[in-house]
Amino acid sequence: MTDIKEIVGEDYVHSANALFHFMSDAKYLVSALQRRALCPRYCNEDVTYLDIEYNDVKFDKVAVLQKCFCDIPLRNIVRKFPIHLTENNDSDAKERLFPEYSHTDLYGCYALAFSKKWGEEHKLQPVHYLSQEAENVSQFSQMFRDLLEQEELPDTISDTLLNWMCFLKPLRGTMWHRLKTKAGDKIKCEFYKNFHDEHEWRFVPFAINVDGNDLDCLIANGAIGSGFLKVMSDRLEDESYKASWLQFQYDDIRYIIVPDNAGRRQIIETVQIIPDEMFEDEFQRSTLMSKILVLDDILKDF
Repeated sequence: MTDIKEIVGEDYVHSANALFHFMSDAKYLVSALQRRALCPRYCNEDVTYLDIEYNDVKFDKVAVLQKCFCDIPLRNIVRKFPIHLTENNDSDAKERLFPEYSHTDLYGCYALAFSKKWGEEHKLQPVHYLSQEAENVSQFSQMFRDLLEQEELPDTISDTLLNWMCFLKPLRGTMWHRLKTKAGDKIKCEFYKNFHDEHEWRFVPFAINVDGNDLDCLIANGAIGSGFLKVMSDRLEDESYKASWLQFQYDDIRYIIVPDNAGRRQIIETVQIIPDEMFEDEFQRSTLMSKILVLDDILKDF
């Protein structure tokens, strides 16, 4: 059988050849480097566009256990876009915010980047973006409602359907996020977003069993609280849940992104004190430090 990769190659022409996972704080990057792993967390996803209802309960969101990446070219990671607030904000929010923000303004100035080949080998998948006006969305919604009404449903069908939902996202929608203000503090705002611009890929750890219990990768509940999800997510950082982690080797890393020279110093110092047994040799340690990119330089040069 012909291997299509041998014909078209593995490089991507119109998108980045790397997958970037951005983080809001240096501590998350430090933890990932020390573990050689990224721990998945539960994130709420809006599913109102799917119009799912069961026993008179409407499901507006689901929590998906995931680790998110984007394949945005470096030059676009720092590109600004306008923020359009919804009506659900404080009256002075617009005056307090900047008119434009970038991907790093939203998701953080620290990042790890890996090749897409690595991503494919570790079962990452691009998100399937759905337009609410498309016929297949209404068909999917009807199919979901029909299946929920069945008294007995084969596990293969229910598992496939729920797993598929872990990789769905509306083409456009709204999101809540903490944005930095002109005064330097942060406020939580709701704004409209073109999600397709994020070119998201996801890692979802399916079929993970810990101490005889299956790990739920999707929690379908319209009343999921952020406090509950934080508790659920934090416990996954324990070594007993290591099977759910997205593990990597230092050679798998293409780039380490930090916001400034102070961030570069912090990560260099972190790498320097990682135990010797985590590295093949000192050259691998030095190579890892050479992969650090400073966001301030990207702003000037890309």
